[in-house]
Amino acid sequence: MPVAHKSGAASSKERLLGSTIISQSVHMPLVEIKWWKGREDATKAKAIELVTKAICDACGVSPEHVTVIIQDIDKASWGRAGKPSA
Repeated sequence: MPVAHKSGAASSKERLLGSTIISQSVHMPLVEIKWWKGREDATKAKAIELVTKAICDACGVSPEHVTVIIQDIDKASWGRAGKPSA
């Protein structure tokens, strides 16, 4: 997702859109993990490490190009088969 900046000069990786500069320097691939709240930070760190390694192995990219985002979701905000999980 491009990052918006309100000031500063645009580099060759950015373009000017009105008065907002949109950065195109997002690292890809991007992996999103959505799971229920409650996991320890150490578990999240291990998941990030292992997912990054798997993507690097599968796609032939270096770790600095992989972004992993973890979203902790309340069970009350998660539904399956037409029913909330909470």
